[in-house]
Amino acid sequence: MKKVLCLVFAFILCLLLAACGTDKTDTQATEKTAAVQAEITETQNDVSEKIPETEVNNEKKESGQPDASAVDKGEWIKAYRDVLLNLDKQDIELYDQSPKFCLCYIDDNDVPELVISLGDFHAAGCYVFTFADGRALNLGPFGEFGAITYIEKSGLIIDRLGNNGYFVETYYRLDGGTLDSILDFEIETLDSEKYMSDGKEITKAQYDSLVSKLTGGAKTVLSPGYEKCFPVSQESVDNNLR
Repeated sequence: MKKVLCLVFAFILCLLLAACGTDKTDTQATEKTAAVQAEITETQNDVSEKIPETEVNNEKKESGQPDASAVDKGEWIKAYRDVLLNLDKQDIELYDQSPKFCLCYIDDNDVPELVISLGDFHAAGCYVFTFADGRALNLGPFGEFGAITYIEKSGLIIDRLGNNGYFVETYYRLDGGTLDSILDFEIETLDSEKYMSDGKEITKAQYDSLVSKLTGGAKTVLSPGYEKCFPVSQESVDNNLR
């Protein structure tokens, strides 16, 4: 009888110990989940602080630049013409394909930006020139496959570069001739989706939320591809830059 009672007590003790262990494991798992969520929330807050309020509503900011409506059309046409007809003197990396050009309205004034498409292959992006301070300013290369992504009349340029499931996506704002980098993301999609910002991992939902905040929900536009742009020649410049 004593042996039976001992076995019963031992069985009950095992059940109690198992229950305690489960509770401890559940508690640890809950604490770990809460810690991870807190870190993700902190990361999102840190990233969100980098987005100026004007990025959310695309409001026009005060600028020391002259009102674009007061700029003589002949001024920016002459400046862009000089760029196109003297590409060998510009800080532009040219490829085997002859460059082409188009005009796009990227910032929030009535003077378009000059977009020079370098080719129709992956590594060939575009050089963007804006007119400010009475001259054409080279903002540098963006995009791939001879096109750039932007939101018209907002000043927002989205530069996405990468291959084989890894991409770097950078958001720039053009305002008054000044280009500022706002935020960048690292995106991996090969094996599983992974999103990073400022060296910290964020969720897909947080990435979508931040992009929505950056763009204000506005539709992105892809500039005309290489084949739809105009060739760079005296005749073409005279006919299409006016």
